[in-house]
Amino acid sequence: MRLFNVKYFCLLTFFIITSCQFEEKQDLIDKDMMVQILIDMHLAEESIEQLKYEKDTLEALFSRKEMEILNKYNISEELYRRSYSYYRSEEHTSELQ
Repeated sequence: MRLFNVKYFCLLTFFIITSCQFEEKQDLIDKDMMVQILIDMHLAEESIEQLKYEKDTLEALFSRKEMEILNKYNISEELYRRSYSYYRSEEHTSELQ
């Protein structure tokens, strides 16, 4: 019984390690479009920060502007968040430069 547990543990560990190494770039925004989206987001954020409103109002304005930008590029918020997380990770940061 104990040998079975050790074999099971080793097999499970092997699958976890190999699955982490083969990360796929499926369903991501291509890097050129991501750069354009990030530029638009940054410009929107800067223009909204210049307004003299309460913080919660500014956050609501940015949220609305963010959705406008995503609609402009015809992408979902989920796809944007997933791509943002991917490109922001250390091993992929250089891809946007």
